[in-house]
Amino acid sequence: MLVRRFCLSAVFSFLLTPAFASEVGQPASEGLWESLQKTADDFVTDVHQKTTEQLSVAKEKLKQVNTSKDQQLEQLLATLDQNMQVIEKAGFKLTDLYLQMSLVPVVTGKFAQVRELTEKEWQQLLEEVKDELVISQILKSLRKAYAVELDNYKVADVRIEATIPPRTVVHFQHKSYQKEDDL
Repeated sequence: MLVRRFCLSAVFSFLLTPAFASEVGQPASEGLWESLQKTADDFVTDVHQKTTEQLSVAKEKLKQVNTSKDQQLEQLLATLDQNMQVIEKAGFKLTDLYLQMSLVPVVTGKFAQVRELTEKEWQQLLEEVKDELVISQILKSLRKAYAVELDNYKVADVRIEATIPPRTVVHFQHKSYQKEDDL
């Protein structure tokens, strides 16, 4: 068994070298290891070239997505600006605007209630904005959030995140807490 292993490895090493081929009278060809090395080099070059091409395609698509995101963001901010009077008419004020810069940018508005509408005023306002989905959703979310009542807590502010679906976060504050401005 040991002899067979030795013989096989010796035979393969002779057959795989270019020197053996020239000794047998045949033109020297590259050995198996050189052939494997060339094949591996060709493979790596091919993979590198294809990866570079795909990376270029991906970069181009990412640029297109970023342009589209910027346009959507501008459109969302324009819609918010156009409807600021409606929001104020509903008794709310946009106090802060947050922009989360990420792969998918997120706009969050922080609102405070400055006055309450009667049910009649509220229904009239909803009728005016019934065809505008974004502002209608914002107003309904604000009204619902400010209607929540908890013992010993009051609604300090409401944040609405412009995502799909919109996300509303209600910030409650203990009733005994007073800001320095209130003192």
